[in-house]
Amino acid sequence: MSGSFSSVAARLCLTFAAGLAVIRAAVHVHRYWISDLGIDHPAGVMIAMALDLTHGVFYRPLFGPVGYGGTRYFPLYFVLHALLVKLGVPILLGAYLLSGLSVLLLIGGVFCLLVRIGVGRWLSAAVAGTVLASVSAQSAIIGPHPDGFASALNIWALTIIAGGTLNARRITVAAMLLTLAWSAKLTMCFGLVLAVVWLVSKGLRREALRLAVETILGYLIVVVLMVVFSSGRVIEIFRKCALGGANWKRVLEGPLFMVWNAFYKDLNVLLLVFLAVTALGAELLESPVKSLKQLPVLLLIAALATTAAIFGSPGTNVNQLLDLQAAAIIFLGSLCVRPSPVQRQIGIYALVCATLIPIGLGTLGAFLHPGAPADATAQKTAGHLNEVVEVVRRVDGPVLAENPAITVLAGRSPYVLDPWMFSLLRKRIPGFEQPLLQELRLRSFGAVVLIEDPETEYGRQWYDRQHFGPGFRETLAENYQLLAVIAGQRIYVPKPAATSLTER
Repeated sequence: MSGSFSSVAARLCLTFAAGLAVIRAAVHVHRYWISDLGIDHPAGVMIAMALDLTHGVFYRPLFGPVGYGGTRYFPLYFVLHALLVKLGVPILLGAYLLSGLSVLLLIGGVFCLLVRIGVGRWLSAAVAGTVLASVSAQSAIIGPHPDGFASALNIWALTIIAGGTLNARRITVAAMLLTLAWSAKLTMCFGLVLAVVWLVSKGLRREALRLAVETILGYLIVVVLMVVFSSGRVIEIFRKCALGGANWKRVLEGPLFMVWNAFYKDLNVLLLVFLAVTALGAELLESPVKSLKQLPVLLLIAALATTAAIFGSPGTNVNQLLDLQAAAIIFLGSLCVRPSPVQRQIGIYALVCATLIPIGLGTLGAFLHPGAPADATAQKTAGHLNEVVEVVRRVDGPVLAENPAITVLAGRSPYVLDPWMFSLLRKRIPGFEQPLLQELRLRSFGAVVLIEDPETEYGRQWYDRQHFGPGFRETLAENYQLLAVIAGQRIYVPKPAATSLTER
């Protein structure tokens, strides 16, 4: 009787935690959607690529008539966004529709996969609801990033192969989903490796081979389409941009950067991974062979290894933790079907703790500092992005915006697609930065919009090492003056000709 009561209490606690996560996420998303302040500069890159495509440009060249290109994003997400725009959907609404749908698909995939492996529907729904507790998941909703969409496709592919008889039709559907996941995000190839290893461990060697062949064929089709429709530009672009400045030393340090990002930016993921890895370690010590044949175990290991490797690339941010969060949630949820009551309780209460502790700390912070914004991003960007766009729209001439979404929303084409990648490319291509610096010296831009203050120590480091690179700050200061600071964006306009420090 007491065991039954304990089980019901655990489920109620998890349902309560999931409900709080959903409510908190809804408030967060509403705040950011009405202000558009979730449209950060990486999201702006995706928006700009969608706009380019609507104008017939698929992967703009590294430098060309419209300005600078350079990106390591795979195409599916911005292609779908461009399609929505072509169908008449406003560009920001299209971004929100895609991002919201992506996370809903991810939650649905987690739910269905748990049901497939034997977890009850009520419990699976509660477990899936905890996805919304993370900063990573909320970031995937408030801006157009491919992470949520790619992760959802991967999870749905695993769901297809996880239950029932695996016939040729289901293998083909799974291969298509794995291909689409990879076409949205390059690192999603771990889904194929994981699926093949699991099928082989189950003795389904023929099915594993068929899945591998069909998926790799799908990969090849995607690559051919990318090369053809970009007129071959994509080869040079990815040769220069794909690794993002990664090297062996940085890759070996990837796990440290992953933990650092989770600790400072997403406590939910940190707790989930710590608790999941602890439970996994105990399980492997008890029965390693049996454990390594379970899909949730292999998913957690694969996501952990892949995410750690991803953080070996400079510029990686908290959004890359989403795959790992989903894998940890699925693993902990799968403990609910273990024969041991202790394991079932551990799975449920681990999810409860990982969900409620970050929410509790956030609520405590709001109580102690009632006038403060809910998070650092809100503090920095209080306002409305439309206010910035309206100012930019009124200036004459082209606009250089660190966040290309601002230029797009102002009805213009971005001159620099990705300021972070620009800084990287100038280290590899001699003189790459000179056209931009010359345009600044000539004061060709009607406005320059930055996200940091270049006069502060942090701003100096940011622009010298992260965005645009050495010489940008000095050239800007010589030829432009600050007009206004709106919603965290610093708007600069050309100095009057008489005060020029640079001969034209």
